This record gives sequence, structure tokens and C-alpha cells, in this order.
Amino acid sequence: EINSIITKAFLEEEIFFSVIKSLVEKFEFPLAWIETRDLENPELFAIKFKAGEKKEIIEKFKTLREKYSKLFIIEALKNQNILIIPKISESKICESCELRSFCKELFLKEGINSICAIPLMKNNELSAIIFICSKKTEYFDEEILDLLSEIKNSIEFALKSLEEFRNSYIIGEAINHSDFWVLITDEKGKIIYANEVVSKISGYSLEEIIGNTPKIFKSEYQEKDFYERMWETLNSGQIFKDVFINQKKNGEIFYLDQKIIPITLPGNIKRYIGVGRDISVEVTLLETLKTVKTRDPLTGLYNLQGIIEEVSNIMKISDMEMLFCLVEILEMNILIGLYDKETRNEIFKQIAQFFKDKFPGALIGRISPDTFLLIFIGIKKAEILRIIQTIIKYFATPLKVRDKSIRVSINIGVSYYPDDGTEPEDLIFKANLALNSAKEEGPNRFKHYSKELEALAQRTLEVEALIERALEENLFVFYYQPYFRTQDLSIAGMEALVRIVEKDGTIIPPSSFVEQLETSKFMKDFGEWALNEALKTAEKYNIPVSINFNPELFFDIDFWLSHKNKLKKIKIPLIIEITERGLIKNLEKAPRFIHSLKDEFPHIKIAIDDFGTGEANLSYLEYMPVDILKIDTIFIKEIIEEAKKIAIVDAIIRVGKALSIETLAEGVETEKHYQILKSLKCDMVQGFYLAKPQNPQELEAFLKKYTL
Repeated sequence: EINSIITKAFLEEEIFFSVIKSLVEKFEFPLAWIETRDLENPELFAIKFKAGEKKEIIEKFKTLREKYSKLFIIEALKNQNILIIPKISESKICESCELRSFCKELFLKEGINSICAIPLMKNNELSAIIFICSKKTEYFDEEILDLLSEIKNSIEFALKSLEEFRNSYIIGEAINHSDFWVLITDEKGKIIYANEVVSKISGYSLEEIIGNTPKIFKSEYQEKDFYERMWETLNSGQIFKDVFINQKKNGEIFYLDQKIIPITLPGNIKRYIGVGRDISVEVTLLETLKTVKTRDPLTGLYNLQGIIEEVSNIMKISDMEMLFCLVEILEMNILIGLYDKETRNEIFKQIAQFFKDKFPGALIGRISPDTFLLIFIGIKKAEILRIIQTIIKYFATPLKVRDKSIRVSINIGVSYYPDDGTEPEDLIFKANLALNSAKEEGPNRFKHYSKELEALAQRTLEVEALIERALEENLFVFYYQPYFRTQDLSIAGMEALVRIVEKDGTIIPPSSFVEQLETSKFMKDFGEWALNEALKTAEKYNIPVSINFNPELFFDIDFWLSHKNKLKKIKIPLIIEITERGLIKNLEKAPRFIHSLKDEFPHIKIAIDDFGTGEANLSYLEYMPVDILKIDTIFIKEIIEEAKKIAIVDAIIRVGKALSIETLAEGVETEKHYQILKSLKCDMVQGFYLAKPQNPQELEAFLKKYTL
């Protein structure tokens, strides 16, 4: 009967209550009760259920019983076996005298003469205790003890089974409602279980899935050897883990990061459990991130990282010759100044499309805003010229963009694999050396890398080291060349021209390092030195000083603000010269920037150096807040022989006067130069005819003599 009760119960409470009730009814025990662990204090046990005609006595000793619960349980269950007290009158029951005497008096008074305690274990821990009382002395003999042991074992088995059932139910519910794909097949691959996630991801109903095989999800994106490898792993008893490229019912692809676990049940029954996670979103995101990392967003071409990765992979499996061809779009800043963003974007899209259409077998990348890289694989040297001519021919014709005819100039530099290098980065570097050499010859030129260009690069490194040493050892020196008011030859100011003077007195002319200094990482350090030197000289002689700034430093607002205090204090004009070409490259921001600079520092004046050589429309002067136009030497040298040059110089002077901008003519080397410029009413003149560049000692002597 007890076994029948146990097998039908779904709760521990049902088992405990029914067993206690059944024992009392079947064996006419006057009292039986069960104690379970207190949930709030697991070290103590609390009375849970009681039954029998004497059950009311439980309340009489409950308070005292709970007080000595721990002592009672420890004493009663030292060996975790059934404890029998055949004669209560002779038993200690527990160590507490108070509890012992009370229990004896209580039980004997109620006619209870023997008692047994059945400990119930679960997970190797004491879970509950059943107490059974009998009116008879020595009632619990060997026969009864065997019966009680059987009852104990049955109850413990039931508690264990109930726990396992609960755990199985919880796991089942967790699997059914989890976010993981769970699939179980038999040894023939037939699906015997699938949770709701499998249906949700695949689009098949559970009715369509159960009884089918996982081939229902198979796509054609994984080769036969993938599945052969899977079965080889599973048949060896090992877990197989990989990303499965599966197909939904509607044909859509999904990516499943799945682990398949082979299980062998008793009877050598095999099962395969697949646990997976849909990573389609992650895969799509990774592909998007890879595209962002390796592709130019405007043109869809490779970016620098992308094209290097691609060609590196090709180099690993192929030894075919390759041509690295760099194509740079010239005068990018002019395009920025003349056209809006949409038009500029369309220009680059058209160029990219031309490359893709004309050279479909090439790797093509846009590796910087103004530079494309084309890598031709399997190309012979004899074909290089044809490729270059094709590219130059395309750019010889103006591009048609948004009803505009836009002429774009380029330069090309190439290197050849494996002759010029074996690493992509090295070949790109060498193609860039060739490109820079082509730029020196003018637009629409191309150069092939050579050892001479590499020597030039080495020279660049040497000059960079010279600049660094000049800063560290204070070798930079300004030579000052005065310039004069044309009408009375009074000193209008002095231009600071840099030299490097070694400690032994050797003078290194600017032609040896200035071009490199313009792009050097030390330009800002040099700029700080130059500014301080110019301010000291201007203050010493009370004469305006001009210094040349490259565009990058000139438009660096942080540089000016870092010298704010000293620039606010100057009383003598400081003239900052920037070349016309540098100004035009920053045409969009220049007017606003110069206005702000002059508002912040009223004693700063701006001069456009090499004016007339910038290949730009003079209309930009209308809104450019500059103070001086320095007419380039190339115009002044030939004004004696060429009437056209006089006309050009005259036009520049007239434009200056119309816009209230002073003019200064450079390269005045003869009396005749000076007289012509004076007649044209040029405001200022500068040149060897009047004064050569002078070191600080020579300058001091010159100024003393000149002012006498």
C-alpha cells in the first residue's frame, strides 16, 4: 500500500502525509509524526505532519522539543540508521536531562512505551525523520525493523525519483523556453525531439520536424567533407562543434553555432543532442564590419587595409608578377574650394567606375581621399606603358559631372613585384616614391620606381635627422633681408630667412632642408622657435619682421592660441607669409580663419608669398583679408625685356590698390628693376640691389649705418 502511495505522489508532502497516515491506520500506532528541515534554519528540524489518537501530545512538548532539536537529532541519528528505543523507561533519549525527563514522563503517561526514528536521506544529506510510537514495550523487533528498512528505502527512492523528475521537468521547460536550438536524433539521424526555438528559427512546424532528419535544414553552402568530418568526430565519441550554414523553409540562409554531443544510453542506445545558437545577426554584423574595415564607403573599392590583405593572400599562393600603380588626384583642395560635396563625390565615383570597367581583373582601392591604388596581377613589363597611357588618356578629357565639365589632373607612380620588393607595404611605399618624383615634373606624369628614387628617400631621412639635430643643438639662425618703401627707400620691414649654421661655422642653405621642413614632424617645433626669434628681433630694432609659415602650421589654431599671451603684447606688426598655392589649397576656410586671427591679434598682418603663381582666379582676393601681395621673382626678373611681364605686374599692383592691399616686389636686382617698379607705384621692393640677407651681426651693422 505504501509503495502504491509513493508511485502516485508528485510532491514530497503527499508522500510524507500519506505514509504517516497509512502507518497509523495499518498498524494502529497511537502516534506518528514526521519532521523536515526548517527552510529558514536548515540546521533545525520542524514537525511537519502528525497522525494517531495521541497526536495532541505533540503540542505539549513542541516548544521544548524545538529548543533541543539539534541535540535530539544528533543523538538520535549518529549513524543515520533506524533508531529504536524498545523501552522508553530505560532510554536516555538525549543528553539533556530536562528533555529526557520530560519526554519519558510525557510518553509513559500517555501509554507509549517504545519508539523508533527513521532517517530519510536525500543527496547524502538528512532530509526528514519519521517517528513512530507504540504502546507495546519492545514492539520494534527484527521483523518490524526489516519492514521499516524496506519502507525507508522505498521512501528514499521515491524522494530521489521525485527530485529527478522535478529536475527533468525544469530542464525540459528551460530547454523548451530557452533561446537555444535543441535537437535530439536517434542513431539513424531521425529527429525525436526539437524545442520551439528550432521551429522558430527554421520556419518549419514541430510536426514537420519530428520524424524528419536534419537534412531538412541543409543548404548547399557546405561541402561534403564538412559532414564527413562531423560524422568522423561523432563516431569517435567526441563532441563536434562548428558553424552550420543552414536553410530555412522559405529558402533564407541562417548561421547556427552548434555543438553536437553523442550520448550512449544503457543497452548501447545512441542519441545525438544538438545545442546551438542562431548567430545570423552576428555574422551579418561581422560582414558589415569587415566591409567597413576593408572598403571605401564612397566608391565601394578596397581601402588601404583591404587591398593589402587581399594582395597578401594572393602572394601566399601565387608567384605571378604584379604591377602596383598609384594614381593621385592633384589639387584636391582646389576641388574642395570649387565644388560642393555631392559633386566631388560624383567625381570620385566616376573615376572608380572607370577603373572597374577598364581593368576588371585588377585589385582596385581608394587608399586615401585623393589616391587610388591599382594592382595588376600576372602583368608583363611590356604591358605597363599601355596601362599608363590608358589612364592618362582618360584624364586628358574633362569629366562630365552634373552638367559640369571638370578637368582633373593626376600623377602616377608604379612599382613591380617581385623586382622592386616582395611585401605589399614596401611596394606601395616605392610606388609612392615614384609618384612624388612624377609630381615634381608637373601634372599627368608617371614614374617607375628606381634605385635613384630610393636614394632620394634616404636623403629625406638624412635631412629629417639634420632638422631634429638643428632644433636640439640650436643651430637654426635667421638671416634678415630688409625690404623698403619704393618712393623713399625707407625700411618697411625685414624678412626672416632661415639657415642652419654648424658649430664649426659651416652654413647649410635653405635649399638643402626647407622643402623637407615644410612636411616634417618637427615643423611645429620649428614654428615656435621662428615665432620667438622674429618677435625678439622686431622688438629689438622696432621694425616689422616677416616669417614664412607652411599652410598646415598657419591654419593650426591651437598653435596660435598656445602663444596667445606674447602675441597680445606685441606693438610692432608681425607679418606672416603664406604661399599663394598654400592659401588656395585652403580656400574654403582661409577667409574666416584669417579674420579670426587678425581680430584676436590686431598686430598680425598677412602676406601672400609667390603671388601670381597659384593657378587661381584672382577673384578670391575680393573676400580674402590679406595685407600684402608679394609679387613673385619670376615676374620681376623679366620686366626689363618683356612688356607682357610689365603688364602682369602692373595689373597685380592695380588690383592691390583697388582692394587696399599693399604690393611688395621680390627679386629687385638692378637699378632698372627698381625704377620700373617705382613708376608702376609698387608699394615696397626687396632684393639684392637694395640689401642681401644678413646674419644677426651683419644686420646690426647694416641698420646702424643705414640710419646714420
